Amino acid sequence: MKIVISAEKVQSRIQEMAVEIDRFYDGKPYTVVALQNGACYFAVDLTRALKGDFILDTLSASSYVGEHSTGKIKFRGCTKTDPKGQNILLADEVLDTGLTLSTLVRYFKEQGAASVASVVLVQKQRPLHPLAQDFRANWVGFNLEDRFLIGCGMDYNERFRQLPFVAEMEASDLK
Repeated sequence: MKIVISAEKVQSRIQEMAVEIDRFYDGKPYTVVALQNGACYFAVDLTRALKGDFILDTLSASSYVGEHSTGKIKFRGCTKTDPKGQNILLADEVLDTGLTLSTLVRYFKEQGAASVASVVLVQKQRPLHPLAQDFRANWVGFNLEDRFLIGCGMDYNERFRQLPFVAEMEASDLK
């Protein structure tokens, strides 16, 4: 594997985003919804850096099976807290096609959330899914070329999520 972003740079950028998010919410309560399984590592680091009035919740939703998007979002469970009237901050480790996050923004708005924002550690430089063309994350840690990344929650067949840095998979890693 080839390290693309060091653990130190990851943590530094998370600290910067936490300051921006604290400033954005300005003392208003909100709910951080971490998208499982990938965002868990990122969300833990982010919430440890946040100073605001928030609670942490999780939701499992994905359009991926293996290495490829199915184009359809599959929910596996729901949040513990009712989003109605709440300020929601969706946290995900990577914005790939934008389909999952754009679908979840619509979903939480339909559920009556007062506001919905999103934060991602990595956004890949690639075309968004046709259903997500207008989607933009509110906070992006790093913009990276479209390549197969692991670490900080990103995985290869559920492996390598725990790496504290972002790395690119190489052919030798697939053996």
